[in-house]
Amino acid sequence: MPNDSLVSGPRRLAAGYAYEPEMVAQAVKGLPMDSVVIDAGANIGLVTLAFAKLLPNSKIHCFEPSPHPYRSLEQTILRNGLQSRVTLNQVALFNKAGELDFCVHDKRDSAGDGLKDTGRAGDAETIQVPVTTVDDYVLEKNMRRLDLIKVDCEGAELYVLQGAAKTISRYHPRMVFEAEPLNVKAYGIELSEVYSLVTKLGYRIATEQGENVPELASFILAGKRGNLIAYPD
Repeated sequence: MPNDSLVSGPRRLAAGYAYEPEMVAQAVKGLPMDSVVIDAGANIGLVTLAFAKLLPNSKIHCFEPSPHPYRSLEQTILRNGLQSRVTLNQVALFNKAGELDFCVHDKRDSAGDGLKDTGRAGDAETIQVPVTTVDDYVLEKNMRRLDLIKVDCEGAELYVLQGAAKTISRYHPRMVFEAEPLNVKAYGIELSEVYSLVTKLGYRIATEQGENVPELASFILAGKRGNLIAYPD
């Protein structure tokens, strides 16, 4: 997903800025208005805000470990009166619980913060952040359903989904994940590993325009990147 400047965030909120409207519209199409959503890598909350608007009775659980975006995320939720519908977690999602190194950048490049430095967002410094898994979180919160998971974690999507495997198998949520080869390279993995995991969990993958992606190789060779949407078969 394209970077979004933290500095411009408040101005965009004030102007009613629509962030990635095509992806958001496709992601929620046909979902119940009271959907339960996990937004992993919520950044300053523009996608969360769009989900909340299009799913007016939804409950959204946001995860944003980076300190700069998290402060703006808090303001996004507060300014839009969503405190009763949105649960904020300053925690990273992964395939295990504990603490991990996390790379942070200047405020203007904070959309590139992540568990690894992808080299795409300027100079980085390392801090420690708490991490958990979707499976542990769902169990802790006694969540009885999950309708949508959006994962934009700067290359860590595979690990987030690994940590959600039990929940996915149980509740079969729709999923949105970023397909950016340069980001996953920082983790020493291939985008095909993410694709393989999702399909093995019983999902059909499509672009945000609704085009099926039966083979990831053709998607990458066509020079495409961005968001993929996974639908339970």
